Amino acid sequence: MGICIQEWWGLNDYIKSESEILSRELDNVNILAIDLYDGRVAATPDSAMKLMQLAKTDRLENIIKGALAYAGTDAKIYTIGWCFGGMWSLQTTLLAGKQAAGCVMYYGRPETNMDKLKTLNCDIIDFFGN
Repeated sequence: MGICIQEWWGLNDYIKSESEILSRELDNVNILAIDLYDGRVAATPDSAMKLMQLAKTDRLENIIKGALAYAGTDAKIYTIGWCFGGMWSLQTTLLAGKQAAGCVMYYGRPETNMDKLKTLNCDIIDFFGN
């Protein structure tokens, strides 16, 4: 199962399109684009910032745990996300535990807690600008 995580804008047409591309190009992988903003999508940087600030960690983790439960305990979990979603791609991988099979982060804040990082069970690819 591939879990695709939105940018700070929300689950917009771009993320849906990327999810559809991944679904077509990856053999035998189901892609689930999760909505961390409960249906809200931003149109401006100011509104995106507000949505991101309103997003509470407990709620986001519960949405992700729901996606992991939907995938099932036998699923291998791959994650991908951009910016805000890049950070949550890594967090989703950490939450997936031993089911984690791969993680792609496009930007996003990396995890700095070494105790959490020691629990990683898969490869991670990070893309960052300077």
